[in-house]
Amino acid sequence: MAPVSPVSGRATPPKDRRLRPARPPLRTVLSARTIRPRGTKRARGVNWSAVISTVNSVATLAALVFTGLSLSATRDQVAIAQSQGALSEQGQFTDRYTKAVDELDRAGDDHLQARMGAVYALERLARDSPRDQPTIDEVLATFVRTSAPHRHLSTLLSGYTSEPCPDQRPSPDVQAALTVLARRDVNHDNGATLDLSDTCLRKVHLPKAQFDRVDLRNSDLTRADLSGAHIVEAILINTRLDETDLRGAKLIHSRIMRAGLDNAWTDIRVRARCYEYPGVPDPSPAQLLERVVSKFCMEDQ
Repeated sequence: MAPVSPVSGRATPPKDRRLRPARPPLRTVLSARTIRPRGTKRARGVNWSAVISTVNSVATLAALVFTGLSLSATRDQVAIAQSQGALSEQGQFTDRYTKAVDELDRAGDDHLQARMGAVYALERLARDSPRDQPTIDEVLATFVRTSAPHRHLSTLLSGYTSEPCPDQRPSPDVQAALTVLARRDVNHDNGATLDLSDTCLRKVHLPKAQFDRVDLRNSDLTRADLSGAHIVEAILINTRLDETDLRGAKLIHSRIMRAGLDNAWTDIRVRARCYEYPGVPDPSPAQLLERVVSKFCMEDQ
């Protein structure tokens, strides 16, 4: 029976309960969400930590590969630049050497300063390129031999005779070339010998000269200043050393024969063994040096 309204006294129709579905019990909702059919696998979530770690590893590897390629390319560029720099430096050296030799070949008093500048330019080149020092030393030695007066020597039955050298100092350019040769670094000579033979070098000023492996045979060094000179494996055959200042000079393994040492200052330190000539109680300095050096020993006198 329908309920009656207290206001109108009429019966009110019942409410339609189908418009609002009934809420299922809580247990039923939980069961529908958690229960899955048999034989189905539970879906797993994405492991983002592993994904990020993999991406970072790949990025790091790619960066290492790129860095290696960049370094290799940089090394190649540096090698090319060094090769080009070496070629350019060698070209500049050749140009400087050619220019200096051309200046050295200019004769006449008007070109004296140019020749002296060329001598010192060659010295600088020898320092910049030690491997070319023997060649430069040979050029300077040739300049000395061709520019200084030549000592003419002839052999007769009575012995050696020669025309006297001019009693004058070498010209400034020859003196400069000899000074450069006397102060060179002998460690870069590669065993080369300086040829200064048959040359008039009177009154030359070369104190503390490095005369290692110098050929001075038949040369005239009368009244020269060789004080404190370091003379090693030199050739002093028929060399005139009259009135030459040899105080403090070191003579090591050199060859002396028929060398003139009249009135020379001969406070020489010789590293060789001295032996006595029979019947010569008081030998002259020339005889003493000749017998000392001919032994080629390494004992202090």
